[in-house]
Amino acid sequence: MVVSQWDGGGILLLFQEHCVFESRTLFYGKKFFEFFLFCCLSGACFACILYVMTIAEEIFRYLDDSGITLVFPTENAARHYLAQYVRSRRTSVLASRAIAFDEFKMNFAPKHAERPANKYHRLVFTSSFLDCGSTGLIYLYNDGFFEYRQRFVSFLARILPPLIELDQTGIGDVALFKDLVTLRRRYEEYLSQYDLFEPGWERHDISYAKGMKGTYVLVGYNSDIPMQALMRELGDVPWISTLDFKCESDVDYEQFFTEETELEALFQRLEDLKKKGIPSDDIIISTPNPDALQNRLDRKAQEYNIPLSYMKSLRLKQTVPGRYLFAIRRCINEGLSFRSMENLLLDTALPYLSIDNNRRLIRFMIEHNIQSGSLDFHKDNLVSELSYAAKQSGDDSLLTFYKDLKSALSAIRRADDGDEIIKDIHGLTFMLMGDDEFSKSDPMDKDVYSFIFSELANINRTLKENGLKMSNIFSIFMSEVEGLSYVVQEKRQGIRVFTYGQDQLLNVPYHFVFGLNDGNCTMSKSTLDFLEDHEVSSRVNFDVTDSMMEYYRCSGDHVFISGSETSYDGAQSAPTYFITRGIVRRSDFVFKEVFEKADSTSLCQVKMTQFADKGDDYSLGPAGEAIDIDSKKLSYTSISRYANCPYRAYLEMEMLTEETAPDSFEPAKQDDSDIGSFLHEVIQRFMKNHFNRILVKEKLDDYKTEISSILEQALEEDHKFDQYTKDSIRGRYLDSLQNVVSILLETGGRKKGSIGPFMPLENEFRLASDPAFTGYIDSIIQSENGDIYLLDYKKGSGDATYQLVLYKRLYDLDPPHGDSVKDCYFYSMRDRAFKGFDPEKWATQETKLDEDIEKIRLGYSSGDWKATPSKDVCERCPERVVCRRRFNLQ
Repeated sequence: MVVSQWDGGGILLLFQEHCVFESRTLFYGKKFFEFFLFCCLSGACFACILYVMTIAEEIFRYLDDSGITLVFPTENAARHYLAQYVRSRRTSVLASRAIAFDEFKMNFAPKHAERPANKYHRLVFTSSFLDCGSTGLIYLYNDGFFEYRQRFVSFLARILPPLIELDQTGIGDVALFKDLVTLRRRYEEYLSQYDLFEPGWERHDISYAKGMKGTYVLVGYNSDIPMQALMRELGDVPWISTLDFKCESDVDYEQFFTEETELEALFQRLEDLKKKGIPSDDIIISTPNPDALQNRLDRKAQEYNIPLSYMKSLRLKQTVPGRYLFAIRRCINEGLSFRSMENLLLDTALPYLSIDNNRRLIRFMIEHNIQSGSLDFHKDNLVSELSYAAKQSGDDSLLTFYKDLKSALSAIRRADDGDEIIKDIHGLTFMLMGDDEFSKSDPMDKDVYSFIFSELANINRTLKENGLKMSNIFSIFMSEVEGLSYVVQEKRQGIRVFTYGQDQLLNVPYHFVFGLNDGNCTMSKSTLDFLEDHEVSSRVNFDVTDSMMEYYRCSGDHVFISGSETSYDGAQSAPTYFITRGIVRRSDFVFKEVFEKADSTSLCQVKMTQFADKGDDYSLGPAGEAIDIDSKKLSYTSISRYANCPYRAYLEMEMLTEETAPDSFEPAKQDDSDIGSFLHEVIQRFMKNHFNRILVKEKLDDYKTEISSILEQALEEDHKFDQYTKDSIRGRYLDSLQNVVSILLETGGRKKGSIGPFMPLENEFRLASDPAFTGYIDSIIQSENGDIYLLDYKKGSGDATYQLVLYKRLYDLDPPHGDSVKDCYFYSMRDRAFKGFDPEKWATQETKLDEDIEKIRLGYSSGDWKATPSKDVCERCPERVVCRRRFNLQ
């Protein structure tokens, strides 16, 4: 920090240098007081001092005083500043000096002899309340429409805690007011009957606080609604103060024209930081709706090789076990409709014992135009059609499968207590997946499945405590857990991405807040907020929208706040906060060209040839240079490349432009092929370590550890990738690399590529035929019973091509390991799965291979190098800059 003074005016000028966190000059204790006194004598206002001090520096000043305890909105924020304080001051500090607000709030709550009610107590109450058939409700629910009862159980359970706010809210409709009073009274009776208390109804008071010493400072009070609500209850407390941050910086709102340009600018800025070597921990990204933007963020992150880490939990619907259970609920609610059964039975992510019966049943419904089955055992058109087909064919296996499925789903629908529902779900899962259920799936899927059943156990325990049963318990339970999230326990890799507002008080050097508009940045809460405005005449409102903006503007040394004029949803405006202060700026960001490293002179020369005399470069006609194909070594790459575009094949394989292309024409972004080659090298090192040795499932953990070590060693040896790319590879592909061995070692054929114990074999040999071919098979393995398998690895999803067809054909001409190939698979690093061909597709690819070999034979002999432009072929072609379809070659 630099302090200077003008000679004549006595005006204090304060500047803060941009430097690393630990090296900042900090003013605290006696030094801070002396500095403050000096500023006052010089005529400077205290607000100016707070401006030059960052959030972290101000918080550290309070931590220097041992008599002060800081209260943060979240546990994350408290831990963040304790850790930063220890590193900055190079000292120790008690963990109790910085606490989360929830812990602080508990000091002002009364002590209860009763047990606290939880969400499942509320579910049980509302279910039994509506089951009685005479609720006395008029506005919220109609007893005459009992079939809609299930939809209201979860809704009424959710509005029970806020009913404490009824006295603070004016209700305009008499019927609505009576309903809310009735609901609260009946719930009070339930709580009293079972010795429970509702935590949401607690009144906080200063008299309950015992043993609290010193001063407590609420950090970020102006931007935190729960803090304001508590202090509204407590009133003025001498030993509780607040700490807020008034931003006097020049951070404005940068407005782009579209979301796409805003996103591109964000990643170009991140790439600049990456090149400067800024650690990813020094950067935070915030946006109001990361779920909606995640696909586009992931695409950009992959394009720029910038790893992102989403600091959010997974909704159960986003997990494989969650999808499975929600699909069961849909089947029950829709009475086995075609769409619901298709959703359940054709999800390839589920570890079904055999998906053949699932597909046969869906195919049967399509062929016989059956729109729905039925959970009714007396009338089911699907049973009738299946029975008739079984009599005609003598095969009743599909009928038996459907009846078992229907019986299992009906049992789940009828279950009315926790033990029964848990048993019935396990019964259905055993039928579809066998004993293992999700135990052999991805570790996260296994954990999520256990998490869901632990929640089922909680509702079961609640029912037993109350001696109650609940009709349609499964659908009601799934409605309740629909909003639940599962926190993924994994090591974070990459730049943190937060939902707007959840990163409150996390101060970092670089903070990007993007996608902000007037409709998505509001941070407010009202009493009885489940009611619409027209239903209330008055209510207490808390609005921290502007205070949150103040915080974000001073949330780092370099802050970028942005939005766009248009989105996929239409036009949008900047937040009112920025408009009223006149700090909305149309973006003047200068976007980099795709070929920013290219030689500008050579590109100009190419451009100037557009009106020159067109020489013959063979791209427009067949009369070109004939080449003797017998002198060539053909490969899968050369065959497929010629089939896609003969002109590109000529440039790269005959003129060797691929080998001689100058580095200056390479885009700045990381080439995906480099990453693909690197991943191949890692898995091949592992296979080579085990040539001619049997790999067994009992040592799977050892193999995974070995693959992890090989990856780390390869990353350490590699000098091509920067640290961001290495972090991206480690976070994105380690599990996928380990999964290769996991799937291969499985038995029972539950997944494609599962062959049990296997032995990697030598895979370097010459593939000879007429004409001569060259190629390299990624892995050759032999199963325990001697079968040979060929494996190919793909970084992306991998398309069904004839590469494996060619390799199998050439291998079988002269088998280097004795036996011919039993099957071929390619492994997708992105999808973490082996893929292959059914017999029909295999035959199709064999035909296409023969056609393309004949095409390259004739093309070489006749000199046919004509370009075959199309969107798919030309879109990412590296030869576009010299192709006659764009320029003339001189």
